[in-house]
Amino acid sequence: MNAARIIAKQLGLPETSVANALNLFSEGNSLPFVARYRKEQIRGIDELQLRDVAQAASRLSTLETRREKILASLEEKGRLSEHLRRSIELANSLGELEEIYRPFKSSRLTKADMAREAGLDPLAKALFSPKRLKSAKELALPFVDAKRGIQNSEAAITGATFILAERFSQQPHVRAITKKQLVESFFLIKKKRGYSGEDRRFEDLYDQVSPWKRIPGHRFLAILRGEKAGALTCKFELDRLPLLRRLSANMLPTKEQLKWPDLKEAIEIALDRHLAPAAARELVRER
Repeated sequence: MNAARIIAKQLGLPETSVANALNLFSEGNSLPFVARYRKEQIRGIDELQLRDVAQAASRLSTLETRREKILASLEEKGRLSEHLRRSIELANSLGELEEIYRPFKSSRLTKADMAREAGLDPLAKALFSPKRLKSAKELALPFVDAKRGIQNSEAAITGATFILAERFSQQPHVRAITKKQLVESFFLIKKKRGYSGEDRRFEDLYDQVSPWKRIPGHRFLAILRGEKAGALTCKFELDRLPLLRRLSANMLPTKEQLKWPDLKEAIEIALDRHLAPAAARELVRER
């Protein structure tokens, strides 16, 4: 989808007029000039809407530039799986894009990285295979190798589940499912253990439970101030079991895969270590 089509869809404006406006901007024409002297070419767009078009074009350009840099960086590091590429290509905002990329920014190896370096990627693929017939322990035995730090089949299975959890968490539709669940959940605010502030500014926020969608903006800003001051701890109260069932149905293509406990564990790891924290950060950033 080209830039004019994306912006026209976002703003509800005529695509041809948006395309003409973008062309005029690219030729160096200023916004007041286009609004005053090129009205025929931008029919259906007034000056305020034209400003929205210019701002949307700037955001889109920044997003596309960042997307290209992230793809190039991951390609260079050999970390660009097909799942990850699709997630990056489908990201609609800088915040979403950075959230996808965040685990790969650090030079510190993740548990999934270490498992891949130990040669456990083929085991992860075997565990996930819809045609799988063997237990995790049977599949893991050939990967036991003390020289690579894999002392037993349990260690191999654990490493492979971390690889799968990371892959599961990169799928846009399961990220969307998790975020939607958090939007509908409750937000818990508690006094941070050990806090002994004397200003008592945050006392009315201690031990509060509120539906996330119903927290007023001014109150949420107060919560953030309390958290920054070290007075409060905050978290989403996730209805975990129904969400795990829904994620399992979306992550595992066949019902047969639902019987394997190692795949269920990988989904739990994906939710607890990747999906839920990422969705929480995104929602807080969007407030």
